[in-house]
Amino acid sequence: MLACSHFHVIFTISHLLDPLWRTNTRFMTDILFQSARDTLFRELGPAGGRYHLGTPGFIAALHTWGRNLHLHPHLHCLVTGGGLSATGEWAACRNGYLLPYRKVRSVFRNRFLELLWRRLERGELALPKEWTEQKAKTVVLKAWKKKWNVHLREQYAHGNGVLKYLSRYVTGGPISNRRIVAFENGRVTYRYKDHEDGKTKTLKLPTNRFIWRILQHVPEPGTQVVRHYGIYARQKQQDLEVCRAQLNQPPVQEPKALRWEDYLEERSGIDPRVCPVCGAHLLSTKLKPEPRARTTPSESLDHAA
Repeated sequence: MLACSHFHVIFTISHLLDPLWRTNTRFMTDILFQSARDTLFRELGPAGGRYHLGTPGFIAALHTWGRNLHLHPHLHCLVTGGGLSATGEWAACRNGYLLPYRKVRSVFRNRFLELLWRRLERGELALPKEWTEQKAKTVVLKAWKKKWNVHLREQYAHGNGVLKYLSRYVTGGPISNRRIVAFENGRVTYRYKDHEDGKTKTLKLPTNRFIWRILQHVPEPGTQVVRHYGIYARQKQQDLEVCRAQLNQPPVQEPKALRWEDYLEERSGIDPRVCPVCGAHLLSTKLKPEPRARTTPSESLDHAA
């Protein structure tokens, strides 16, 4: 992380596109990341102009759930309050102001729907049941007329708080055990906080519907849900070091790899590699799993529903 201010920006797509998200999850995920990246680079990049500072760095994390586990695809971005100019100099944003909200909202919506429309025109989108190509185009055009939600939060002196916030979501998943109140008569009751009135409420769902709500947020295998761009991208390590030097930071130190056995021994004082009965070192063996039929994520969701 650079020793500079950071901004928290949240990009959310229109709920009109939820059916297309479910049938094209991987593609929709990719264009959500791409649209957010293109929007920030266009408005903050080193081309010159009122809001152009230089190439920023930002970390983007995908969230697909709302507080009651309904589908709510959005992207949390932690953006540097400045960027690396074309001449190799660090330029900080002025007066704690990153970008105009209305401009960002419009650019993001247009870029996302432009990419979606191209794929639709080429017939490369999987359509939901009972949808025709014309129906899909009508929905996309309606989404173009909507005002999309993009939140530009206040400036933070550093990005550590937002980074911890994103980390909890990435590792914790859509729901924690403590939010599950009861499981009775084939129904699951869980708590959630309503963002409209701020009150804590409960929702009771049949087991299969509860499972379905969770499964729709499980990423497809190989999906990268956290991505780094600009001077935070891995291939831009040299640019990052230039910025760190100008901000009086030492070069990046690669963290030392920590094995789980060493971590457990350090925390508990017990070496998990030693048999607690005879004291001999344990030997790991590989078990061959039984073959099973493979299903696609969409097939799993249909079965759960």
